[in-house]
Amino acid sequence: MTDLVHCPRTYVIDDVSVDGLIEALIRGLGLGELNVGVDIGNSRCGMAILTNDVPIIHATLGFPRLVKLLRRLSRYSRINLMVGTSPGVSELVRDLMGFLGDVDVRVSVVDEEVANSRRGLLEDKYPYLSTDELDGLAHAYTGLSRSSVRVVGTV
Repeated sequence: MTDLVHCPRTYVIDDVSVDGLIEALIRGLGLGELNVGVDIGNSRCGMAILTNDVPIIHATLGFPRLVKLLRRLSRYSRINLMVGTSPGVSELVRDLMGFLGDVDVRVSVVDEEVANSRRGLLEDKYPYLSTDELDGLAHAYTGLSRSSVRVVGTV
C-alpha cells in the first residue's frame, strides 16, 4: 500500500490501539513540540494534547499505557507535560516522573484546585470530553498560563 501512495511521508499503522493511532497522528503531523495536560489517577488518567494552545487529541488511559505513550511520543516531539497534583496523587506523580526519567520531558506540576476551578469554562466549550479529559485539558491550560505552576524541570 505504501508504494501506491505518492506522498513524501507515509506511515503504516501496525498498532491500531488508541496509543498507536495517537503516535501515528503525531508522527504524521511532524509536530516538534507538544503540550500535554494529564489528570493522573490510580485507575485511569485523562490526557489532552495541545499544539499551539489548541487541543488536538484527548484520551483516557491507564497509568502504564500513559507512561508508554509519553515515552513513545518523546521520540518525535519535545513534550511539555503539565500534571495536576494533590495530596492524594502526589505519589503517582513521583512514579510518573521516575518512569520518564530517561526521556526529554519538561514537567510542570499544576495545583489541581486551581485547574479544577477552570473546568466549568471548558465543559461548555468541550461537552464531549470525559471528566478526566477535561481535567487534563484544564491542567494543560493552567500550565500554559504559568501563573500557578511549579516547574519541576526536565526529567
